[in-house]
Amino acid sequence: MNTYPGKQAFLSLTFLLGMIGFSATIVSAESNPHEELAQRMEFLKNPAFGPDVKYSINPRSRIVFPHIANGGDSTLRIATTLSLTNVGEEPITVILEFFDEIGNRLDLELINSETGATLNPLSSGFYHVPIEGYKTVFVETTGTGPLQAGWARAWARCENPLWCDQSETYLVGGNLSFRMIDGPSGEYCSIVGIGASIATPAFSTPVVRDSSKETNTAIAFVNSSNTTTYMEVFLIGNDGSGRQGMVELEPGVHIARYVDELFPGLGDPYHGTLHIFQVDEEGNVDPRFDVHPVSLLLVCGIMTSVPVTNLLPFSEPLDPDDVYTPPDLLWPNLAMYRPQGWSDSIVVSTTTGTTTDSASFTTEDTLYVDHAITNNGDSDIEVEFHTQLLVDGVPKASWYMEPPFETGMWGSARDYSIGKLAKGTHTITIKIDYLDEVAESDETDNTYTKTIVIGDDAGGTSYDGTWSGMTGQQRPLEFEVEDNHVTMVTLDVRVQGTGCSVTVSGGIGVSPGALITNDSFTWSASSGFGGTTQTLTGTFSSYSSASGTLTVTTGSPCAGTATTTWTAQKD
Repeated sequence: MNTYPGKQAFLSLTFLLGMIGFSATIVSAESNPHEELAQRMEFLKNPAFGPDVKYSINPRSRIVFPHIANGGDSTLRIATTLSLTNVGEEPITVILEFFDEIGNRLDLELINSETGATLNPLSSGFYHVPIEGYKTVFVETTGTGPLQAGWARAWARCENPLWCDQSETYLVGGNLSFRMIDGPSGEYCSIVGIGASIATPAFSTPVVRDSSKETNTAIAFVNSSNTTTYMEVFLIGNDGSGRQGMVELEPGVHIARYVDELFPGLGDPYHGTLHIFQVDEEGNVDPRFDVHPVSLLLVCGIMTSVPVTNLLPFSEPLDPDDVYTPPDLLWPNLAMYRPQGWSDSIVVSTTTGTTTDSASFTTEDTLYVDHAITNNGDSDIEVEFHTQLLVDGVPKASWYMEPPFETGMWGSARDYSIGKLAKGTHTITIKIDYLDEVAESDETDNTYTKTIVIGDDAGGTSYDGTWSGMTGQQRPLEFEVEDNHVTMVTLDVRVQGTGCSVTVSGGIGVSPGALITNDSFTWSASSGFGGTTQTLTGTFSSYSSASGTLTVTTGSPCAGTATTTWTAQKD
């Protein structure tokens, strides 16, 4: 193989990284492939591949960058910048993934090109990038460390990817650029821009190789599906020569090679065209569109991109569910969960048997805590893990969950007593997987803290005392609370009977009174005059405010019923 200045530096930095145990050389060749190429081109005229084909996924929901590179040595380094554009009005989150040449996650450090801030990965090679409507975010690799190469994939999701409406389509656009960096000076040698690749099963690209002009052509493509596919390659020279061969692409595999490496012994200079078709094991054109290509041209040691020509009139996968999934992509995720009928994922109450927060708390209340958790990730949890309860940052209790904890499942702990708390503000915290026993897709949503207040400066820490207010009839109302019981009620209510009216007023005492439970009470009494009954129901919203309804029923000689609302404050 000829070596010349420019190519040697270029090869060492981008494409010739050589996958372990994988050969990117064409495995078979024919002396005259022109006739078979003509048959392939004729096959593409099949009406089944025309514009009437319907598709189920927008190609911009998922975009692929067939080649990325980062790092180098003391003489020359390369960095990759990706621009990700939200083409819609609503905010989105782009799930950005990096893979090496054999489909494993590629651990790269990313920074925001505008702010210089380092992006925190959710896991190795896995980032969430939020983008506001109609805006573009620029992220870049650092160019440091040993040379690494592979490919990248970006998914458009709603602002919170864990709770996306699956019926909605979210769109992202993207471009990529390589920056060649001079090692000693740190200055840019060249910049090459490339758009995100469209999946296609058939494409062509021009080929130029001329060592005297430091010119060569490279091709990069990736199999972004979970299905092994085959690339049938035709190289047609302008001098009438032709070569043909086959390359096998396993799921997630990435190839980036010069054409003279795919076809060793290529002439120099050489001009021609490369035609590539995706085929199945029987050699039939495979229209699933798993392969994303990009063509690059080296001229005088400087790299530039050459758009490939799609040989089919459409560019969307016919099998959008066949998407490459690396072994480490399907992760579980533990998070707090609010079951139906619960007021929150953490419930604090003054009684057992409820999943609703109490409205208020006193120093005399024994507090009970409920909490619920879920696995909302993409895989089951097959190990035991532990969850911890803390009060004011101090551990109080822990629970364990036995495997398996399947995706979509949820679990809860109910009515755990944390005793009585002093007056003031307190925190109740749940830490899921506090021993880090589960590897998750998102480690940031394992802790939830709820704040409660014990006591009330405006009304003390008890309901005991005299309460005064008005009814909906604009008449006075007063009641006494003793030892958390409503005892004496003084009222003034007008009852309208049939052809008559009567006013019921005065104070009535009941012993021991109506017990206040869960901040509510129902007090009732009756008097001998005409069988009159009075019922006062109420709820305390704080230690200084209460409201409810008052119902008075009278008997003969003027029978009737009056119901009115009331509000009262503690004197």
